Amino acid sequence: MAYPNPPIYAKYYSERAILRKRCPPPPPIPRQFVVFGEQYNLDEPIMKSLPELGQVQLYEVPQTMGEFKKELKKINSSIMAVFLDLMQLLINNTNLKHRHQVFENLRVMFINMHHLINECRTAQGYATLVVTQVERMKQLRGVKAEIENQQGNIRNLLLEAQKLSPKVEIPFDLEELRKTQTKTLKRANSIDDAFDSKLTSRRRPVTLLKSNDIAELMQLRKSAKPFRVI
Repeated sequence: MAYPNPPIYAKYYSERAILRKRCPPPPPIPRQFVVFGEQYNLDEPIMKSLPELGQVQLYEVPQTMGEFKKELKKINSSIMAVFLDLMQLLINNTNLKHRHQVFENLRVMFINMHHLINECRTAQGYATLVVTQVERMKQLRGVKAEIENQQGNIRNLLLEAQKLSPKVEIPFDLEELRKTQTKTLKRANSIDDAFDSKLTSRRRPVTLLKSNDIAELMQLRKSAKPFRVI
């Protein structure tokens, strides 16, 4: 399936043009449009009043939610009373002449009731949003509590592992090792010091040297001239 080519003005909205802010502004949003055959105007209020819609308004405009409930109860009671009266009249006389007027009164009452309910949609949406956010906060708090619980369990496991792990003892004194290293790094002042340092070096102790090696070192020590080790 081949998609249609983009419109010609799409080339003016490239990434480079957008970054440089050289693209033309977007087209204005239409204030009037038609959806499913219904005409809408964004400049008009979302909910028109009943007189603007050409209907009879039977209630006073409520200002608070308590007044909304009060008016809805009034209309509901009126609908029930008119409906029962209509049933009684139809039982007594099916050829009642003004029954059409009673039907019209019921229709107007239902229109007023539905209009009042629709005016409460804003408050209903706000209340729904509040409930959704409260549930979301409960979920996040539950996740936070679970994470903190797992952190506590991990800390306990680490403490137990630290207690069970064997302690490693240092086989030498660090201070003594530093002193020995400092002494070995000093330069020898004569051939005698050089040979002595070789004989007493930790890398090759005297006890590990062969007798021939010791004799050869001593012979070299006697025959060599003094020098300074660099």
